[in-house]
Amino acid sequence: MGWAKLGSFLPGFFFFVGCTTEPEKVEESPTTLLGLHPSSLRPALGEKVWIEAVWSGAWPPMEDWTNVQAVAPALGLWTPTQAGPQTLRISGRSLDLDVQEVKVEAPLPLPVVVQPLAAIHSRCPVGLAGAWVYWCSGKNVDRIMHLESREVLEVDGPVAPAPAPGLLYRPGHGLWRLPSPDPEPGTLVIGARSWATDGRDVGVGWADRIELFSLAGGVRTRTSARPLPQQPLAVGNGEVLWVEGDPSTGEDIWYRDARADAYPLARREVSQRLPVAGGRWRGWAEPENAVLDDAMTGERRRYPSQKYIQNIESSPASIGFLSSLSLWQQVLCWEERVPKAEGVDIDLRCSDGLYLDRPGKQLAPQRFGPYLLFEEAGGIFVATLQEWILDDEDPGVEGGKRLSGGYRGSHRDGPVTYTVDWPAHGWSWERWEAGAWLPMGPLLNGPQQLEAPGGDAVRLVPRI
Repeated sequence: MGWAKLGSFLPGFFFFVGCTTEPEKVEESPTTLLGLHPSSLRPALGEKVWIEAVWSGAWPPMEDWTNVQAVAPALGLWTPTQAGPQTLRISGRSLDLDVQEVKVEAPLPLPVVVQPLAAIHSRCPVGLAGAWVYWCSGKNVDRIMHLESREVLEVDGPVAPAPAPGLLYRPGHGLWRLPSPDPEPGTLVIGARSWATDGRDVGVGWADRIELFSLAGGVRTRTSARPLPQQPLAVGNGEVLWVEGDPSTGEDIWYRDARADAYPLARREVSQRLPVAGGRWRGWAEPENAVLDDAMTGERRRYPSQKYIQNIESSPASIGFLSSLSLWQQVLCWEERVPKAEGVDIDLRCSDGLYLDRPGKQLAPQRFGPYLLFEEAGGIFVATLQEWILDDEDPGVEGGKRLSGGYRGSHRDGPVTYTVDWPAHGWSWERWEAGAWLPMGPLLNGPQQLEAPGGDAVRLVPRI
């Protein structure tokens, strides 16, 4: 893909001073296998492992699923029968897995306290920018509330900003570093259809391209793309994610890398939509699953809905995800359609064990640390965790053999280090040892590492 540098600029604004000729998008043929993504890198004996192959080029691909059951184009299923390191070969590419003898129990439901935010009456979608809730009493964003203090402040914000922890941004309008009510100058962008930021970089979408630039200023790079206008962009780790339509595969997830080249990230004959991103983590929705992708290891965990309900309505909501997903660190949250006696309900679920199963429909989950903001019956509510648990089999935890015993029925055979950027004040942390939680002392606010010498879980709890 071609890209252009946008050079000299006045403070806060970028102007085109020249660009390279944009090459036409060339059909990639024959097909190329870009990567293999297992649902678990450390499955247990007898555990079903879904393996997703990502192909560029013509469709369908010619695949060789050696020793793996081909379920659908670009999707295989494998069940390990022997513990230890295992290597699978798929279409000439090898995939290494470490099969464990001990199974892991599912995360336990996390206790929460739910409160209404009665002060919020908004004429626009309510959003979360880190610990700040923002909304509109008029046409623009003009109110913010801090989730810890519940203090409400006024800001002079834009329509439909892109949020990131502690800031709001809209190209051409400015950057609000909350709680400052006034913006810094924005980047000159004309005619964009979508935008997103992670607080460091900004991604902007048009009908025929994606652009990425830093909030600190500098160059702006361009990538040929066809992002669907009704789908969000996501920015993280110097990448942009978006959704493209394909006549053969439907809605696919695409991304652009550091060289400004575009590739499919998830491409199969199912709808893959609503991308989110943050650091090494990426996520999206499929009809039957919420998917959490680890850009560092290639593991692609799949969290199935309790029951997939199809063709209830003619709207896209019938596939089970009405609003965008939410991603905070390695925790993914989503809406889930659930059949109940009174009819189809919508509840909220997060990959770490936070579940909201309440009367009525809970919508639009937005997660930040111990907080989950959501909509219910026309009002805005916040669910606050009363504990948060990091276990040795959570996403991103590395090393060691899995042994029986311990929290959730297993632990590692050596020390485990948990890395967390904790945003809330007034919390402590504990270690699971000998069947009980051992207090370790106050928890810092911000990035830190928590050590578990016994290779088991740690727990974060509010200080009383």
